[in-house]
Amino acid sequence: MAKQKKTSAQVAEKIEKKTKKGGGFFRFLFILAILTLLVVILRKQMGGSGEKSS
Repeated sequence: MAKQKKTSAQVAEKIEKKTKKGGGFFRFLFILAILTLLVVILRKQMGGSGEKSS
């Protein structure tokens, strides 16, 4: 757990540095990516084996 917290903190720091450099654009892309992932996960949970049928 400690190692995982350390790496996630490092990733957060890197993202913070990028957002400071690139302004709000990188932050917008990052939030958009998270939202897209959440939608995909929700669809998989609701559909179950929807990928196989489609």
